Amino acid sequence: MTADPREVRRHAAALRRAADRLTILRLRLANGLTELARAPDPSVRAVGEQAHERWTLEQYPCAQPVDLDATRWLRFRCRG
Repeated sequence: MTADPREVRRHAAALRRAADRLTILRLRLANGLTELARAPDPSVRAVGEQAHERWTLEQYPCAQPVDLDATRWLRFRCRG
C-alpha cells in the first residue's frame, strides 16, 4: 500500500501551515510576556518578569537569564 504523492504533498503543506501558525502564536505570547515585564506598575512588572523567565527557560532550556539595564536578556551556554 503506497501513498498518493499528491496527498503526501498536501499533508506536508498542511503541516507547514500549522507550524507557521504555531510560530506566530509563540511570538505573540513571548511579546506579550515581554510587555508585562516592562509594565510601569511594580507588581505587574514582577509577575511579568517571572512569567517571562519561566517561559524562556522552558522554551530554551540552555538559556541562562542575565539582568542588563533592568531588561532580561539571554546568554546561551550551548549551541546546537
